[in-house]
Amino acid sequence: MRVSVEKSGPLERKISVTVPNDKIIAATQVKMKEFRKSANLKGFRKGHVPPEYIEKEFGEQIHHEVVNELINSSFSEALDQESLRPCARPDLKTIQAAKGNDIEYEASFEVYPEVELIDFKSLTVDEPTAEITDADIEDMFSKFKDQMSDWSEVEEAAENKHRIKADVTREVEGQVEPTTNNDVTIMLDEEIVLPQIVKGLLKHKAGDEVELNITYPEDWNESAVAGKKATLKVTIKKVEEKQELSDEGLLEKMGDAGKDGIGSVKEKLKEGMESELERAKFEQMKESLMKVLLEKHTFDCPAALLAQEQTSVESELKNSGRTAEEPVEELALKRVKLGLILNEVIRSKEIKPDGLKVQAEIQRIARQFGSSPEIIKAYYSNRELMQSVEHTVLLEEAINAILEETSKTPQSTSYDALINGKTA
Repeated sequence: MRVSVEKSGPLERKISVTVPNDKIIAATQVKMKEFRKSANLKGFRKGHVPPEYIEKEFGEQIHHEVVNELINSSFSEALDQESLRPCARPDLKTIQAAKGNDIEYEASFEVYPEVELIDFKSLTVDEPTAEITDADIEDMFSKFKDQMSDWSEVEEAAENKHRIKADVTREVEGQVEPTTNNDVTIMLDEEIVLPQIVKGLLKHKAGDEVELNITYPEDWNESAVAGKKATLKVTIKKVEEKQELSDEGLLEKMGDAGKDGIGSVKEKLKEGMESELERAKFEQMKESLMKVLLEKHTFDCPAALLAQEQTSVESELKNSGRTAEEPVEELALKRVKLGLILNEVIRSKEIKPDGLKVQAEIQRIARQFGSSPEIIKAYYSNRELMQSVEHTVLLEEAINAILEETSKTPQSTSYDALINGKTA
């Protein structure tokens, strides 16, 4: 087999391969024997058809299959021989494949760049330090009680912190949406709902029909209406207020989970807060590290990977209704570059997915859906889902491996600041 490689750009390669005819003849003989075993031709017993009849009836099919198989196998051999790693499907062009001749073909593709990792010991990242105080625990306990509290209908007009149940139709810049959103819950809290909507619904009662003219912010999370004027027609069906819940009432609502008293409830809340705090510390250090890695590593990124990632980003934004904080092209470039850096860390340090960490990640995902057994089962029974979790774990292991080598600068903060992104 003859192989030649042409470099047409920093990452662009064209490989030319010639498979000699004697190899084609040998592969054809093997393929004919396979056909002969299963061939059913009139006048012959199965498995006893003479070779010349096999050639006459199936010759073209056999040659076609042999050519395809030899191109696939020889291409893999050529890549290994030349130490090439394509990053996307090659553009393959067959030059010669007629019977009695060598197979000649060309394949054009981009290769992964050579990523030279810097010495991570030279890096310094900020390390947030925070303690969970008694005040933090009391605040979390108060929020927990608030979440567990019931709502009851009231006759009076809506006030701040009330909520309403309503049917809502929306007209955006003259276009009326075809369906009415029935039984929508609207919290009268300006930290949760647009202030224009909250102010417009205050002092109204059940049975009122309210028309609100609003303008969505430019950075509104529903990109289709961001920055646009809209009219909401709201039919209020119910006004509700939250009932105050005592400690005793909380324990009663919790059932067996509250049998050990308020102290036990707070201790369990603290355990969850500690886990959340460690996660927030990691995420903040990770964000700081990612910026440094992007700054310190310079290499070309394959156009094919950039195009794939840009499509992925655009799809994510469309499905979520969000708008990008930076140009999609720049976001795609950062993701591809970081992925290549971390994959090189995984390769060079021979990092393997930790089974216990994979299990913990699946449990974490399941908790977002109420620890649903169906979600857990879905991940364990779907290889593609499992691979995505394993890849997530591998990336985190790579980040941890880098962080172990870096110098740390402690940055004192508070639990609330770290969890909620506030200034301490």
